[in-house]
Amino acid sequence: MTTSHQKNPPLPPLLAPHFRLDEQDSLTLLTGVNAANANWLVIRFLYAALGGASASTGHAGRRRPVVGNPEANGVDTLGNLDGEEYGARGRGGAVNVVLVSWLREWEFWRTECKRAVGIDLTQMKAQGRLAFVDGLSELFLPDVNVEDSASRSSPSNTSPRSSKDRSTPAPAGTSATPQSRSLSTRNESSNTSQTLQSPTLRHIQDTIERALDSLYHDEAPRKILLIFDHPSMLLQTTTDSPITSQDLSSFILDLRLHPSVHSTVVSLPADTPLLKAAAQSANATADKLAGVTSSSSGMEASKLTPLEVENAATTVQTAMLSRCVMSCRALETGWASDVSGVLRITRGGAGFASERDDNAINDLGRADGEESKGDSEEGEWLYHIASDSSVSVWSRGSSAGTR
Repeated sequence: MTTSHQKNPPLPPLLAPHFRLDEQDSLTLLTGVNAANANWLVIRFLYAALGGASASTGHAGRRRPVVGNPEANGVDTLGNLDGEEYGARGRGGAVNVVLVSWLREWEFWRTECKRAVGIDLTQMKAQGRLAFVDGLSELFLPDVNVEDSASRSSPSNTSPRSSKDRSTPAPAGTSATPQSRSLSTRNESSNTSQTLQSPTLRHIQDTIERALDSLYHDEAPRKILLIFDHPSMLLQTTTDSPITSQDLSSFILDLRLHPSVHSTVVSLPADTPLLKAAAQSANATADKLAGVTSSSSGMEASKLTPLEVENAATTVQTAMLSRCVMSCRALETGWASDVSGVLRITRGGAGFASERDDNAINDLGRADGEESKGDSEEGEWLYHIASDSSVSVWSRGSSAGTR
């Protein structure tokens, strides 16, 4: 008899190859919308990197695709483990993770990871495997009172804030911490995580670099997976000195090139209003190539706000630099009780460049059946997130028994 745990393993077998640690300096883009966010993908990357996959399978190897119809083989669609690099382990050993989140506090990630995949992030931090950078709790706090100011000026605080570094308070509608939050709660959060206290990119980069340095040890170096959760929020909330898409892209690139960072995952929103500028630009380019003159294109472009333009530019630029793009969206037909959304996985701009490089290499020396680094399957799958946060993934048209 098949148990629910066997049906819904922490790492969906159909997607397992996409969660292995990619090549040096690679970038993976995750996108989601309000009705189908990408948090569950971030959690699976944490699970794969921090050693969860080996705990659930009993091995730490890479699985090879099965020849033929994968659904006919049930949940084990990836064949036998070959003992080589899989997930975030293998030749380089276990991987450390730095998670930087602008939309979710530590408590959300700790609770969801424990419930969904059984990973204890608190224990991972205690073991020096994980660093969390809180970009939400104190990023846009209003001016503090005298007692709080004295606390922040103490020698134990390594990142004191000054009035010069602080931007204006977050506009209405953003997730700023309420002023009524107690001092003891804020201090507790700061003691357990690195905390961003200013929206300036210099301060943010310095804080993240401290988190990276805290996980890197010369005597036992480990690869570090750097995860950004919704960095585009900085485009939407900085008003005194607006951050542009070019600023944000350069900031991410600088951290990707940090000596201790092996690969990077970026999660961005992809709701239609935020990508409207990119869609209009593509339509205008298509009209131009077709020799069609449309006055409506210019009128629509003139109505775009700077925020729409910068958000679209950030998403497009990141996709062009990514090796893989994993996109979540809602069903076109509306809500369904047994389907949470659609996951589409494609190669990014860097993925196509890598494919050209692979084609130029002589493959005669590759072992029979061995995968190249770019062999992860592209495609589209349906997924369902259960009440316990477990996820089942299946191809369109397959029966429920093969999820």
